[in-house]
Amino acid sequence: MTADRRRTLEIGGRVVFVLVVLRVFPDVFWSDVHYWWHKMNHLGLHSLPYRDFVWEFPPLTVLPMAPATFLKDAVSVFTVIFATLMALAEYASLELLRARWPERARSLSRYWYAVVFPLSTVAYFRFDYVPALFAVLALLAIERGRSPATAVALGFATKLWPVVIGVVLVIERRYREVAISMAAVAAIVIGWYAFSPSGFHDFLRFRRGDGFQVESSVGAVALLAGARPTVDFGSWVVGLGTWRWVDPVTSGAWLVLAERRRLRRGGASTTPGRSSVVSCSRSCFRPGSSRLSSSRGVSPSWPWHGRATSASPVWPSVQPWSSAS
Repeated sequence: MTADRRRTLEIGGRVVFVLVVLRVFPDVFWSDVHYWWHKMNHLGLHSLPYRDFVWEFPPLTVLPMAPATFLKDAVSVFTVIFATLMALAEYASLELLRARWPERARSLSRYWYAVVFPLSTVAYFRFDYVPALFAVLALLAIERGRSPATAVALGFATKLWPVVIGVVLVIERRYREVAISMAAVAAIVIGWYAFSPSGFHDFLRFRRGDGFQVESSVGAVALLAGARPTVDFGSWVVGLGTWRWVDPVTSGAWLVLAERRRLRRGGASTTPGRSSVVSCSRSCFRPGSSRLSSSRGVSPSWPWHGRATSASPVWPSVQPWSSAS
């Protein structure tokens, strides 16, 4: 199969996947897009996010919502457009990884379609694949000895968490790039606050809450098992109940796993080591929230898991559906 034909099939398959989810799956999977559309379809000089209404995401997320202003009576069309944009961001991440490490393309692809793609039933209807794309671009910049500052800043302006890539730079003692990246992040925060101090504080308050988000690994399993979701601070969550201990225990386990992988792969200054550190650091990053990391956490981490794991000589033997290229 030629590369062009493969790309056509993969992109077309994603569009079909989006339509199937909208048609077959319950609205808890995709209704957030409708909620955001209602907020954004009156966007204008007298109706600005943060200033005139609460917008619960960082500033760059306004851009994918721009079509809502032209589709005031077509929420279904907007939902398809939005999900398709997220699908393209997800596919671009996969293509970038396969292009950079072609010798691992088959292993990456099999891992991706077995682990990452199923999460798209939810993640295509969230913003999470965009910061994941910026994070992949940052990884590639680090790999090539370039500064990841632009990618880190854009990722932060989308969903905050790509700032954890600074952990890799600190471990590698690339302090100048750390300073540039953090300066860019600080500039975004200052501009954001200057635009609307009250809106910035509303954003921080909105991030508070309790329970497992339905995008999280625990929440998704509970949802599919029949747990009843509720809305908490604007997010669909499954109540913690007697499972409250899972959050801190999981976070601690991720930290242990990060160090273990870093040591096994010769430190952080290797591609698998960097991937492991970012993946595990990201999974512990929950600014202003007690919620377990979700596809605001978990699903964007899978590209890092995929890259770290596909480089392991053990991977093909322990995963029957993955083989070395």
